[in-house]
Formats: sequence, structure tokens, C-alpha cells
Amino acid sequence: MKKILLLGGSAQQVPVIEKAKQLGYYTILCDYLPDNPGQYSADKFYPVSTTDKEAVLEIAEKELVDGVLAYASDPAAPTAAYVAEKMGLPGNPYESVEILCNKDRFRHFLTENDFSAPQAKDYALVEEALQEEGSFDYPIIIKPVDSSGSKGATVLYTEESLKEALEFAFSFSRSHRLIIEHFIEKKHPYLIGGDLFIEDGKIVLWGLLNCHRDTNVNSLVPVGKSYPLQLGPADMQNVKDTLTSMVEKLGIRDGAMNVELVVDEQDLVWPIDVGPRSGGNMIPDLLGDMFGVDIAQMSIEAAMGTAIKENDAHEPEGCYATHNLHSRRSGIYQGIRFSQEIEPYIYRKCVYKKPGDPVEFFDNASKCLGIVFLKFPSQTVMEDLLNRINDLIRIEVKTDAEIQQVTGKEELAGVIHACDDAFSNPVAKRTIYPELLDKISAHGICIYAHREETMGYCAFYANDSKQGNAYITLLAVRPEYQHMHIGADLLQEAFKLMRSCGMKHCCLEVYKNNPTALHFYEAMGFEMAQECGDKNLMIREIGAEAFSGGGQQSDGERHYSQERNCHIVFYLSYVRPAIRKNRNAA
Repeated sequence: MKKILLLGGSAQQVPVIEKAKQLGYYTILCDYLPDNPGQYSADKFYPVSTTDKEAVLEIAEKELVDGVLAYASDPAAPTAAYVAEKMGLPGNPYESVEILCNKDRFRHFLTENDFSAPQAKDYALVEEALQEEGSFDYPIIIKPVDSSGSKGATVLYTEESLKEALEFAFSFSRSHRLIIEHFIEKKHPYLIGGDLFIEDGKIVLWGLLNCHRDTNVNSLVPVGKSYPLQLGPADMQNVKDTLTSMVEKLGIRDGAMNVELVVDEQDLVWPIDVGPRSGGNMIPDLLGDMFGVDIAQMSIEAAMGTAIKENDAHEPEGCYATHNLHSRRSGIYQGIRFSQEIEPYIYRKCVYKKPGDPVEFFDNASKCLGIVFLKFPSQTVMEDLLNRINDLIRIEVKTDAEIQQVTGKEELAGVIHACDDAFSNPVAKRTIYPELLDKISAHGICIYAHREETMGYCAFYANDSKQGNAYITLLAVRPEYQHMHIGADLLQEAFKLMRSCGMKHCCLEVYKNNPTALHFYEAMGFEMAQECGDKNLMIREIGAEAFSGGGQQSDGERHYSQERNCHIVFYLSYVRPAIRKNRNAA
């Protein structure tokens, strides 16, 4: 029996393990994660990192494998090519795979081979990049050279928060290297993405799709795909010519290739990322449904060097899409509610979570909760429903936090201290802190959320009996509990207490250059009342429950404050504005 070595055993990689067994191969799996589900499907399992080339090579030589495959795994692709080259097994050139899996080398390849490439430079230290901050052509995108799924990527439109974005990118880089490049604006509505399949150096399947994003979480992270591609014939031909030339110059012989690219207003094609493997988020499954082929089997046949039998693709009929199930807040998974309006178009559901499992705020592709597959009768119906899909598919998550009212000055001080790391300028270190503590204790109300420890708090005044206006003075959530809806829950409880005190309105101030906080408070029902210097005074009626569907991004993110010479002192969120200004990101 021939043996195949598979690198990676995540839920999305289990189907290729099962397919290899169906084809009669002995399956050997490497994956360093102890809870990977693939180990229960494979014939043999090694708890080894798929990026440790020498360790994987040692296993491959020991097991005398006949082929090696990194299916839907960008980090493992160089390892697969390395092992195949060392052992003389079928595969693509290791040097070409290394180029595709390292963003800095890929940019150099594009430039040297006359492809459109943005101005880019790679760095190994934060200090090196900061020394050249004046030379960057904004907008820019900062990302690790060796990550996928938009992990560690940030778009900046100004130099503000540059250092924070650099540190964020480095935290996701295995080689501790990042790349900064000019951010290319596309002329079409969606980023172009999807998979190609190559046989004998020729592209035999063009699985190009629209890439969808959710600007309420992270506009760089994919949340689904759709077909047909919204691109004109001339642009489509330019894209095909670009990718065909790239495959030839890299010497790619067989297998899948994941691509992302854009076309700009000058009709230039800009390759953004190209990976020598099938795409994640079950793109191969979607393409299999569309084209009537089995991408997993084709990938196995390419890795084993056998004739690819499943390449007789037909043109797709109808409109297809996938949606990556994701949560806008962290917490405990309860379930998913599918609207009856969207349910008839769903033909497959793949859910990775069960009730009681922890769920994280969706800021990179690894935090996906599952994927649903949809087919629509027309593009009009598809576009309408996909534009509203977050209202039609609801992820139910709870935080298990209790909210209580502070009962004394000493307890108030303890709550403030517990959450002071939510502020870049800690409340307890401000010059007016003693006065503020006395004022809240004597005239204000403070509520706090807690489970085993304090998670966040909201302090406000509800003693304006003449006008009926309540005022929020402090709102904070500790960093480790952000994106769990704590901020919204605190506001809802505060509104109830304000109403019980006879208040009719709630007021607060927000910095004008803080779009995320503005968006949060608008989602919570606040409207701009007037400008107050560098801030906006916002107000909302509190006679009815606030809408709690929005604001999941700003639950007590980092704050700062400044003293004001007025009777009521406001301290409102300042939420990394430059980091969040990526709504137009591809």
C-alpha cells in the first residue's frame, strides 16, 4: 500500500485525509496541535509541527512515503515542497514555493519579472521601520511576511498608531519579519480571490471568486466567497494572462494555487497574495460543487504523481456563495439562528462549535465558527441576501457576566484600579482622580461587570432632576474581556438605572477623530447633538431599550482622557482610530 504524508489536521483538512483513505492510501499525519481532529481519521499520527522541515523530513524518510501534501495550509507548503525535493517525490520547486510563501520575496519576484507590484520594504525590527516612517506612501498595509488568513495585518491611512501596528504584525510572524507596502485601491466591488488548479504546467481550472469582508469586525479578513465574479471581460483576460505568466515563470507543475489580486483604475492587475496550495475556508469544496470535480482527489493525485482523473470540469450553473460563520464578540457559544428568508438557499452547513464552547471575536480566519454553502437563482437575489447576511444569520453568544452596583468609595476605587489597564492614561494616576472619586461616590452611580473578577465598569450621574439628563463619565472594559459585549451590556444596565432615577436622556462626549467609538455609540442609539471643540456631544432618549446589535468592536478598548474645566467631567473612549480605519480595505 502506498503512503501519503499529510501536513495539517484541522477540521477543513479532514476531508482530504478521508479521501486519501478512500483512494486506498495509507495516511500519515503531522500536526503539532494536540486537539486536531485529523489525528482520529489518519492511519498514523505524529505530533510534529508542519513548519519543522527537518523533523517532517525525518518522518517521511522513516515511513518511506510516496507523496506529501500540504492541503489548504500556507505555513506547511514550503515543508511539503522541501520534503518532496529531498526525496525525489512529485511536487513543485522548493525555491518557487518559498517565494510564494514569503511576502517580501514574492514582492521582489513581482518586481523582477515586470508584474505590477506596490512599493514595499521588509523589516526585522520595529525601530528600523519607525526610522523611515516619513517615507511611507499612505495608505499602507503592514503584515507579517509569513502569515495567512490576514493574521497580523493592518491598514493605516496616517502615521498615527504605526508602532502599535508594527508590533501587532511582528507578533504573528514566525521569522519575525514584516513588510510595509502601499495599499492598492481596487476599482471593482470585491477583492478577486479563489483557487486555480494546474496540471503539467497549465491552468486547467479557473476558480476565481468575489471575496467578501465584514467591516464590523476586520475588513481584511475574508467572511465568504461568491460566484459569478464581478469583473468585466477585458479585466478577466488581463487577470488570466497575469496568472498564466506567473505559473510559467515560477515553474509550477501540478496542484492547486490560491490567489488574491485586484485591478486598479488604470486597469493594472496587482497580485496581492498567491499561495502554492488550496485555499482555506473550504474553497475547494465550493469549487467542487460549482465545477463538478473533486479538488481533494485532484490534489492527492498531483501529490502522488498519478494521472489526475477528476479534471473534467464543467462551467458552473447558477450563483454560489459561502459564508464564514463568525462572532462579533467573545464569549460562550449558544447556537445559530438562521432566518427563514435565507434558509431555503443554504444547501450545506458545516459548524465547528457546539453549545458551551468558547468563541473569540473574529479578527482573523482561524476564529471562524463554521461555513455555510448557498446557491441562489439569480445574482440579484444573491447580492440582496449577502448584503444583509449578518441580520439573517445570528450567532448566539453569552458572556456569563454579572452586573452589580458599587456600594462604597473603597469598592469604587477597587473597581477603577482593576480596570485601569484599559486606559493608556490610567484613571488612578490622573491629577483629578481624588476629586473624581469623591464626586462619583457622592453624586454618581457606578456599576461593574464581573465573573470571577472585575471585567469592566460604567460610572455615570443621574441627578439632573430639572432637565432629566444623565451623564456617563467613565466606561472601561479590561483588555482581556473586550469584544465580549461587556460595554454594551453595561450601557443597557446603566440605561435601566437612569430611567429608575427619572432620567429622560443620556449624554456623553466622544472625540471627533474616534470613528470606532462614534460608530459604537450610534449603534447604541446615540445621536450627535453639538460640537464641543475636538469632541462631539452625543445624546439619546432612554425611554426604551437601546439597540444592542452594534458596538461590539469598542467594549472598553484603550482609552485616554484630558481634564476639562466644567461642572461635569467626561472621559470617553479613544479607540485606536488609525488601526480601525480600514473599512475600504481589500
